[in-house]
Amino acid sequence: MSRFGLALSAFRRHIGRTIFTVLSVATAFAIFTILGAIEQGMNGNMSLVAAQRLDTFSRVNSSLPQSYAAQVRSVRGVVAVTYLTFFEGYFRDPKNEVPVMAASVPSVLALYPEFLIPDDQKEAFLHDKQGALVGNEIAAQMGWQVGHTVPVQGGPAQQNGSTLWTFHIDGILHTDLPSGFRHAFIVNYDYFNDGLAASPTKDTVNEIDSLVGNPRTWIESPSRSTTNSRMPRRTPAPNPSNRKR
Repeated sequence: MSRFGLALSAFRRHIGRTIFTVLSVATAFAIFTILGAIEQGMNGNMSLVAAQRLDTFSRVNSSLPQSYAAQVRSVRGVVAVTYLTFFEGYFRDPKNEVPVMAASVPSVLALYPEFLIPDDQKEAFLHDKQGALVGNEIAAQMGWQVGHTVPVQGGPAQQNGSTLWTFHIDGILHTDLPSGFRHAFIVNYDYFNDGLAASPTKDTVNEIDSLVGNPRTWIESPSRSTTNSRMPRRTPAPNPSNRKR
């Protein structure tokens, strides 16, 4: 008798076990297919958000006037705008780097719906000019909790000459975006800008992020050519899976 015949004979002798084995394999494939579909759907939503988000930055390595945000907002198809500026500080020890992102509040939350923040923490941040939202990974690394007051040293000079900035941890954010976002330290741009000493960086930003309602409409819109020729370049924001802090 051939090997196939022996196997078939064994299946017939244990018909119940054979049926359960086939059902188990079929169930495993079904679960795999369903989970794959869910993953693709989530990735599709993330890709859509990324496609709707555009970055505006200078053609050269310099800052932008914060007033440009209003001009970007006036472009047809743009539904929301936020502006960002960055500085690298540290917590207690220079080895404990803190990537501070001063952002327009509350618009930064509209531009980045991937930020998951409890409602009470979000409200606290929106009503605290000195508040900060921090990524869950940097919070765990530094031992921070909601309610802590955190001194960040090594930032740009304030009006009193100090380079130490103090912030209140109002919320811990979670996100499926890359680890750079999970190490984010987001503060209120107005608090940061108001405290800055007079310098070329005051009233400027590193980038302006915008959200368009329909990427295809924005790309095809003839109004793009009528904007101020002095405006900096607008480009699609990097896919969240590639963006670094």
